[in-house]
Amino acid sequence: SWRITTTTLSLLNKIELVTGNGQWPEAWYMDAPEIIQHYAVSECLTYLAYCADERGMKAPQGEKTRLTMINILQDYSISQAYSLIWRSAANAADYLVRRGVLKAQAANSIVTRLQNSADRARAENWNVKGFARPKECPRSQFNHTLYDVFLKIGERGFTESLKNMQLPNGYAVFPNSANF
Repeated sequence: SWRITTTTLSLLNKIELVTGNGQWPEAWYMDAPEIIQHYAVSECLTYLAYCADERGMKAPQGEKTRLTMINILQDYSISQAYSLIWRSAANAADYLVRRGVLKAQAANSIVTRLQNSADRARAENWNVKGFARPKECPRSQFNHTLYDVFLKIGERGFTESLKNMQLPNGYAVFPNSANF
């Protein structure tokens, strides 16, 4: 079932040609924003789980957490979201130790702290410094394929806000935040 056939090679050649010249099929342009957003959220959720795990907590992974990540990524890059996530996880760990609350309560407070921190950063025009990827959360092959091969922006996919990204046809990924 893993045998490479002439059909498979032909398909790979077509994909390489399309990604090389940036002339995607129309459906790809339509699907790209949702895929890019979904991947960015997944990357942030993975980092949230890492930060919580580092502090002996289990990160909340529900709908509120996903929606909070979407909200944060409207204005901040994944790198900046990492900074906000790290700070929120650290504050939750501090809450655990200082207040003696249950681990589950402290872990659940990460998302509330994250949203509050992002809201305050926006209101007070903070310059949110981005974080680098920790070696424990390396760049994935999907990340490389999406940002290097398809979008041709490399690490800017990590360090720039999604609303500043452009597709190969020059159109913004998210032309206005209402589509985000």
